[in-house]
Amino acid sequence: MRDEKSAFRVMLLAGLTGALLLSGCSRSQPPAPAPPEPAESKPELSLANFVGEDLRTLNKERKDELHSLLARTLPQEELADHPFNAQPWAVWRSTAAPEQNGFILFRGQHLFVIPGNSSATVHFFDRSGKLLNTVAFATGWRINIESATMRTDEALRGQLIEVRSGPAINGGDVCRQMYGVTGNRLALLWLEDSTGTLVPNTYFATNLTIGPLPPNRTAAEWEQALASTQPMLVLEALTWLGGYHLRDVNEGLGGAASEDLETAKLVAEFRQRPSVRKRIAELVQSKEQRTQRAAKLAIASFEPRR
Repeated sequence: MRDEKSAFRVMLLAGLTGALLLSGCSRSQPPAPAPPEPAESKPELSLANFVGEDLRTLNKERKDELHSLLARTLPQEELADHPFNAQPWAVWRSTAAPEQNGFILFRGQHLFVIPGNSSATVHFFDRSGKLLNTVAFATGWRINIESATMRTDEALRGQLIEVRSGPAINGGDVCRQMYGVTGNRLALLWLEDSTGTLVPNTYFATNLTIGPLPPNRTAAEWEQALASTQPMLVLEALTWLGGYHLRDVNEGLGGAASEDLETAKLVAEFRQRPSVRKRIAELVQSKEQRTQRAAKLAIASFEPRR
C-alpha cells in the first residue's frame, strides 16, 4: 500500500511540474515582429535629370520637381508663374569649366505687351547645383522669342546659345541671336535678320538693346579684346563696335533710356584710333567667316550712318 501511495505522489508531482512548465510558456512574450523592409528611396533630384528636355512641356509632377529644385537657390519671386517672369525652357551642361561639370538654365519670357520687349534670364550652376551667376537681358523691342538651343562650335572654341526670334507689330527684323558662353557669363556675338544678314545692335536707346551689355572696359582693354586669341571675345568686341551708338557725344537723348554718354564718347574715340582700324582691317581678311562679317560691319560704323 505504501508503495502504491508513493507511486501516486510521484505521478501527481510530475503532472503539477508539467502544468507549471506549460503555464510558464504561455506567459512568455511573443517574438518581436520582423522590422518592415525599408522603402525604396528615390535618387536625389539634380539638374542633370532635366538636361535635354523641353521644360515648357513638362507635366505637372515634373514641373513641381523642377520648381522645388530651383527654389533651393533662386529667389521665390523669380519662380512665380506670371507673365512678368521668364519661365524655364531648357537645361544644358556647361563645358566652359569641364572639371566642374556645371549646368546652364535658360529661362525665356515671350513678348506679352506691345510696346514692350521679350527677355531671357540665364543661370550658371556648378555640378552641385550652387548658383554661380545670373545674366538677365532683353531679347528685342517688339520682338518675340520662339526657341533656344545650345551647341558646341569648334571654330569659336566654345558653346553657343542660339535664340530664334521674330518681329511683332512694327518690330525689327531680328530672327537669329547668337550668344557665346565665356566662363560664367554670356557674350552677344552677332544678330541676323530673316535673310541671314548681320544686324547692328542698337545701343543709343537702351530699350532697343538686345542681349547683355559687355563688361565695362577701357579703350586699352577693348583693344586687347580685339587682339584676343579667344574668338568669342573678338566677336563680342566687333559687335559692340559695329552697333548703333550715340553719334552726338556732346549730348545724350536724355532720360533712363539713353546710352551712357561716357560710353558713347569712348566708342567715338575708339573708332578713330589708327591701331583699332588697322586691327579691324586685318580681321576683315580672317578665314573665319563670322569674324570676317562682323569686322566688315564694324568698318561700316566708322562712317556716319544715314
